[in-house]
Amino acid sequence: MRKPRVVTVLPLTASAAALALAFVTGSARAQRPGEHIGHYVPPRTWPNPPHAFDLLHQRIAVQFDMAHRSVAGEVTTRVAITQEATDTVRLDAEHLTIEEATQDGRRLRFTADTAHVTVRLPRRAAVGDTVEFTLRYHGTPERGIYFVPRERVIWSQGEATETRAWVPTYDAPDDKTTWDIFVTADTGLKVLSNGRLVDVTPAGGGGAQRVWHWAQELPASTYLMSVVVGPFTVLKDQWRGVPVDYWVYPDTVQAAWRTFGETPSMIELYSRLLVPFPWAKYDQSAIPDFTYGGMENVSATTQTDLALHAAGDEPEANGRGLVAHELAHQWFGDLVTTADWADAWLNEGMATYMESVEAEKTRGRDAAELEWIQQQEQAEAADLRQERPLVWGRYQGSDPIVLFFSGHIYPKGAQRAHQLRRLLGDSLFWAGLRRYLTDNAYKPATTADFADAFEKTCNCDLGWFFDQWAYGIGYPKVHWSRQWSPALKTLTLTVEQTQKVDS
Repeated sequence: MRKPRVVTVLPLTASAAALALAFVTGSARAQRPGEHIGHYVPPRTWPNPPHAFDLLHQRIAVQFDMAHRSVAGEVTTRVAITQEATDTVRLDAEHLTIEEATQDGRRLRFTADTAHVTVRLPRRAAVGDTVEFTLRYHGTPERGIYFVPRERVIWSQGEATETRAWVPTYDAPDDKTTWDIFVTADTGLKVLSNGRLVDVTPAGGGGAQRVWHWAQELPASTYLMSVVVGPFTVLKDQWRGVPVDYWVYPDTVQAAWRTFGETPSMIELYSRLLVPFPWAKYDQSAIPDFTYGGMENVSATTQTDLALHAAGDEPEANGRGLVAHELAHQWFGDLVTTADWADAWLNEGMATYMESVEAEKTRGRDAAELEWIQQQEQAEAADLRQERPLVWGRYQGSDPIVLFFSGHIYPKGAQRAHQLRRLLGDSLFWAGLRRYLTDNAYKPATTADFADAFEKTCNCDLGWFFDQWAYGIGYPKVHWSRQWSPALKTLTLTVEQTQKVDS
């Protein structure tokens, strides 16, 4: 236990309204001797599945059956062997029936269970070799793809480990890839996916169906793959020539403009503070029965249609915060992605903080201060439920999605960003974020990478900060008392730090 801190308020005078404060303070750091953030190994990790390859590209062709809630598809996967020579490649494939595996038209042997498919290559591949094979499959996904028959809508949700339920892939955030998606859908429906719309062509059979081809040409993690199908109206907008479109139901057009219409100005703000918007376009869809508020699929955010609101519901109801949050993920989460779910605050905490920054820049400091206070209260409440570090690993056998419901990584992560901003000042803080995003663009990153970018920017040691606030547990708890001396006109405050202090 540290000694109590004493604060003495000097005597008041009739002519002076200001108070002079004298503090007796000590270091608040909880630093391990000789330890540096870049070499610190968190006590728990969330290990990604082992794989001896780099996922280079996937060509995915799928067709969904609304009536049977099923998928039939074909995926061609190209990988580079990275770890050691091998004659097998294993992909995640959850409850999918693999019909066949082929390479250059020749059948390959494979084994499959309810979680994976392992393809046996015709010959052993050496490190550096590129291997390509095709899987044909079908299934009735229990998650990953969701059907809303009453609205003729189909939507996907990949985070954290659901993409594997509708396409065989490597389903962890640490390996980024590019992909092409071909979706066959009825002519009356539209299909939204990641990246650039290449073309829409007839599928044959009398024009009853069309094939939508989308190309994600810059690497991203596979949990960010997205498919949304429905009878949408597409509202056209843009930012500096970059398409910014809103995919909504025809009877919600006015509400959609009301909800999404400030998106280009938000892109301008984030591009000025951070780095320029990094994707070919930015689409937002409003869909029924979505299980979350929004999901930051790369260049194609999915949002609940509950975010749409009538003019009379403002200002109490508006989707501005949700729009700002999901947009911020295009930098924090999509451009740079947590390498391990244990570091998920790099995605969610930073997006939450940028949401409050958008409020600060557009609605004033008071609006942002209110959000920062709320974040602090939420972070403290989360610690009351369960004290754990911001960087946190797994319980054996648990799904990483549990991290997102703990209450830690959103508000607590945002508070760590705000602390760092106050510590370094605006100039170094924004420069540090730009360096982090530039150094790790289109790559996975860890808290150590985040810290390294700031240390290089400020030319200072921040190991103590991240050791205490990212890897340490809890927050300062204090007990205080006061004593007023009428004769001396002196107020003495005694402040005692009461929580356990790491040594």
